[in-house]
Amino acid sequence: MRLFGGDATRRDQIIARTLDLLATTPLERLTTRDIAAAVGVSQPALFRHFASREAILVAAVESTRASLEPTVAALVESRSPPLEVCAALARALVAHVDRAPGLPRLLFAEAVLDAPELNAAVAALVSMQHTLVTELLRQAAEGGTLASEVQPAAGATLFVGMMQAVVLGRDAGARGRPLADRLAPVLTLWLQAVSVHADEAPAEAPPPAARPTAKARAARLDVRPVLTSGRDPLADILQVLETLAPTSLLVVTAPFRPVPLERLLAGRGHGVTAHPGPGGSWDLVCVVGGAPALADFSALEAPEPMEQVLRLAQHLQAGQVALAHLPRMPHWLLPHLAARRIGHEIVPLMDDTAVLRFTGPA
Repeated sequence: MRLFGGDATRRDQIIARTLDLLATTPLERLTTRDIAAAVGVSQPALFRHFASREAILVAAVESTRASLEPTVAALVESRSPPLEVCAALARALVAHVDRAPGLPRLLFAEAVLDAPELNAAVAALVSMQHTLVTELLRQAAEGGTLASEVQPAAGATLFVGMMQAVVLGRDAGARGRPLADRLAPVLTLWLQAVSVHADEAPAEAPPPAARPTAKARAARLDVRPVLTSGRDPLADILQVLETLAPTSLLVVTAPFRPVPLERLLAGRGHGVTAHPGPGGSWDLVCVVGGAPALADFSALEAPEPMEQVLRLAQHLQAGQVALAHLPRMPHWLLPHLAARRIGHEIVPLMDDTAVLRFTGPA
């Protein structure tokens, strides 16, 4: 066994032991004394890492999200048909629960409702699953593989209910049986329910919705309050993107790096770069439509970033757009752009850098 190497390792072990205990102990009966004993530390030592039992449980939910993230990101990035991705997601989720049998008691216990922060964390995890499947089913509808009577959100609700029934069913008497065995027949039924029927001609993909005329060419969306409320922000992000024309900027601020979202947006043809901020936060800079590329001048010393921007600006044709990541808010640059009749929008990032979108003279 590896010895404790530092604070992060100790926190990870506390989370792991908590999930181990939940495999045999109802959430209502789990105490910090039990957790401390399982880790091999005193309760005061435990509280140096977490302020309360609820804080430990919230961290366990966040750990679950983080451990699932690479798998979800890979599925989103794959070129597989959307319904196959849904099926692969279901199998990945039950495989994770098989490796962490205490997880269902954390996600579905009634005691969660009495712990606001824990309830929000669990709700956000479930909401992420729902919105991702909704998006996949929307893609299936566009590709003509979703049954015409199925609404994507309703199909996603059925998916979430299926997963909960499979996971909770083991606690009802199927303990020891791999969840994949319970999932297989139920997943087959779900796929049959949402897929185009054998006697139904594949629907033609609907024409793309007309993009609204965009007044703003740059937008910022801080999804941290949305996540805190227990709701997944994917629908909000996609809604904002629909209001932005190609070459526009959207900066999404999250409390962690949302790798699946990066892959999803990139898969929809947008250019995405991720930038770390303070306190574990991240900014995703999304270039709508994927072009132009974001020029990175953030590591240059003054006045080089300004000179680089002005050099690009002098070659811009009327209406042509360029993007630059700058080391700070470009206050000294703005009068020079105005003098050249260069339009611009600026979006500050959490790390005190800024993204500049600028347009050739009209």
